[in-house]
Amino acid sequence: MYFICFQLVISNSVAQQIDSLTLLSAKQLQIDDSLRFDLSGMVQFNEQCVVISDKNWNTDLYVIKEEKDHWSIQDKIPHQIEKPLDLEAIAVCDSIIYISNEANHSIYKMTENGPQKLALDWKDQIKNWKKNTGLEAIAVDCDGGILYALKERSPRFIAQFSLSDGQMMNLVDLSAISDEDTDFCDALWQDGYLYILLRNACAIVKVNPKTFEVIHIASYANNCKNYWYSPTFFGMAEALWLTNDEIWIGLDNNGLEVSPKAAENYKLQGTAPLIIKLKRPAGF
Repeated sequence: MYFICFQLVISNSVAQQIDSLTLLSAKQLQIDDSLRFDLSGMVQFNEQCVVISDKNWNTDLYVIKEEKDHWSIQDKIPHQIEKPLDLEAIAVCDSIIYISNEANHSIYKMTENGPQKLALDWKDQIKNWKKNTGLEAIAVDCDGGILYALKERSPRFIAQFSLSDGQMMNLVDLSAISDEDTDFCDALWQDGYLYILLRNACAIVKVNPKTFEVIHIASYANNCKNYWYSPTFFGMAEALWLTNDEIWIGLDNNGLEVSPKAAENYKLQGTAPLIIKLKRPAGF
């Protein structure tokens, strides 16, 4: 389920740099069974790309490898998180994986003894959340010992928690981005900044974590919505990763077929999920 929007509304009170991204590649993830795989999160872990899916039957972490014309699953690691499952986000800090399970509004730390549910003090913020509006994104500031948990929408917010004691430090939104226009769907902490993927705005924003001002916007609007899968008016991006030179975005296509344009231009087919790579702008 997605929230419809058609433009990104920016406050004039904050000066941002805005870049339009250049597409580098588009490759589907080949699945080794007939079950639907909705790609929902992506990280680099031990120099490998690891992804998750938000379906109840996907009970593993998936190690994937980029091939010449597709991505393939190389290994599966059971995560042992209790059902029901709706895994929407994954993050890494000091070789420790954190995973958000939207089904029970919980975040887990993966340990050698299995998943450990974090004891977070939500201060009565979790109440009567509608289905598919919960913890869609997480990011971890290792040096600062801070966990960022992002609620997708209705209402949308960013919660800051201390990793040492689970206490909530802050609860904010991005005032520069209209909450009527877009939702939070993934996040990443890198080099002192918080990066947030805005699915329906077809953009990634770079955020100053001290002021929560949006200081840089990277737009992939030319390669979004029904460009890859059809018919749809919704953004499908769910997973974000940044390298030094590239922006990786994973698409959750909800079982839709690729569009005729994508099939013709990029030789895509069927309903497999997609990872697109875009050139990372200078300073982003």
